[in-house]
Amino acid sequence: MDNSRQRGYSLVEVLVATLVFSAAMAGVLTLVSETQRSYARENSIVDAVWQGRAAIDLMVRELRMAGYPPKNTYVTSAGLTAGNSNLVAATFITAAAADVVFEADLDGDGIVERLEYCLNGTTLMRSALPKNANGSAPSPVYQTVAENVANGTTAVFQYTTDPLSIQAFPGNVSSVGILLVLRTANPDPKTRQYRSFRFEGTAYRMNPDR
Repeated sequence: MDNSRQRGYSLVEVLVATLVFSAAMAGVLTLVSETQRSYARENSIVDAVWQGRAAIDLMVRELRMAGYPPKNTYVTSAGLTAGNSNLVAATFITAAAADVVFEADLDGDGIVERLEYCLNGTTLMRSALPKNANGSAPSPVYQTVAENVANGTTAVFQYTTDPLSIQAFPGNVSSVGILLVLRTANPDPKTRQYRSFRFEGTAYRMNPDR
């Protein structure tokens, strides 16, 4: 019979092993936490850049179509105007620093849409709905285009008018400059500062009303 005793761990050894394990786990958790913060920062930057580029592209593309189709698309005897028909588009109805309203047949189906881009706090909103058959405007329904807009007092929209147009402002707007400043949703985990990105574009009307 083997009467040898198996030596167990002493209290000191258990404490040392626990301390080593705790230190290792603390290092792992720190690394995981830093990785998560880095991912959140990079994701916030990517999201802001993507939103800004997509918003500028969309607005430039749609603003270029303002006023299409004009009333001279149809015979004069038909008496169609932007005010009595959804077949004719008005140019610009509102042209403000943070709000623009215009009309255009965006999808080429012959029915004109009433469009609006407006800044609501730090959110850029868009509404695009078909005009009513009698030419009246539908009630806007807004969707988010971009969040965390940080323009402050800087205008989102700036307008250039056509001196040869037969219309008064804002109907004579010939181009719209757009400046959008977007801030990241999350601050940098190290500096605790938010990053901002500027996006610019200019939309030139493709059918000025002379």
